[in-house]
Amino acid sequence: MRIRFLLVISLIPILVLLPEACSQTTHDISPTPDFTQTPTITSLIVSNQNVSGEITMNQTWSGTIYVTGDIWMNESVTLTIMPGTTILISAGSDDQEMGNALSGNWQPDTMGSLYTEDYAKTHIEIVGRIVAMGEPDRLIRFTSNSPTPTYADWSEIRLYPGSKIDYSVVEYSGRAGIAWQSHTDVQDANITISNSVIQHVFWGGIVAGPGSWDIIANNISDCGSEGIAIEPVAGEPYIAENTITNSTVGIATIQGSSATIDNNTLTDNIKGILSRGNDIITNNTISCPSQTIHEQSYSGYTFPYMVEPPIILFTGILIAENATTTIDFNNISDNQRGIAIGPNSLPTLTVRNNNFYKNAFNLWSDAYGVTIDAPNNWWGTVDSSEIANSIHDYYDDSNVGMVNFQPIAYIPIESAGIKK
Repeated sequence: MRIRFLLVISLIPILVLLPEACSQTTHDISPTPDFTQTPTITSLIVSNQNVSGEITMNQTWSGTIYVTGDIWMNESVTLTIMPGTTILISAGSDDQEMGNALSGNWQPDTMGSLYTEDYAKTHIEIVGRIVAMGEPDRLIRFTSNSPTPTYADWSEIRLYPGSKIDYSVVEYSGRAGIAWQSHTDVQDANITISNSVIQHVFWGGIVAGPGSWDIIANNISDCGSEGIAIEPVAGEPYIAENTITNSTVGIATIQGSSATIDNNTLTDNIKGILSRGNDIITNNTISCPSQTIHEQSYSGYTFPYMVEPPIILFTGILIAENATTTIDFNNISDNQRGIAIGPNSLPTLTVRNNNFYKNAFNLWSDAYGVTIDAPNNWWGTVDSSEIANSIHDYYDDSNVGMVNFQPIAYIPIESAGIKK
């Protein structure tokens, strides 16, 4: 007799240790040659000053910079930030009061106060091509100037093509820690965020947009929505060696994206990965041992409830919509559902060579009529009846397709999980 439980699948729309340096050799995270850290005669050197408004020529920041209002520049200008610089951003105050001038048309207040024009006029954005290359012992820090900082003290950093953020800390922002700014040539974004700490963000930690994004070896935590979110027409982002904790979703992709999600550690997020694109998910360790809801509130709104229904289920990987996803060589443990396939989705999945440990259900499918092939996985046992009882499929709901789990692995997959 198969064990049956009634669970509700949720579809969401889309402290910290310094991470180790990236060991990847195929993705260059050195500064773009066009934007060096050495000031030129056309650069204005700014140190220990207040800054606000439009930047019309290249600038180099050092020391302590006090940002009192929105900062913006056109795509021909580069802001270079030297190692060890601290950028103190006015909390809940913006002397530019730009409103919708930077971000286009603002939506009505249906998704929370971070989408209102009033918020935009009182919370600072920094928009432009930024090359902030810190060093392990001389971090660059973007933070609130409040003596008691909290979520959404300022708004976000939005990057133009050619931006690089390395060995930096971004904290206490609202709409995002680091996001993308719309630009013309989406194929030439070339944005790298590496070796950095993004934390205490009310909405999303990193929000990647069009073009080429390398998001490598960052430590991301305490994000109300996603630690890393891939937005529409996002190209082929490379997301590797990050540690993401205590967020509603660790990594979320959108239909049309082709993300490589490799060698990340995702711990104590309500959803480890939400895949809706053509994604490759390999060699990750995804677990939620605490199964604790991590709440954060601002202006009457509380995550995770802004994106999660009242019944919250801790899930390693959630497959939604028409995802074409490969799930290979991962360790997935300590979740209510190891992998879940949402209703009204028509995914094409490859699920193989993974280790499942201590999940209430290893695989839960609500995909009507879709057969899932899941060969050569270690299910925590070699007993076929126990494996079947850890899977929800056709035998529990005749509207749902079957999960083919044969052949099974008879020992844990040694090469699954984080690559050393």
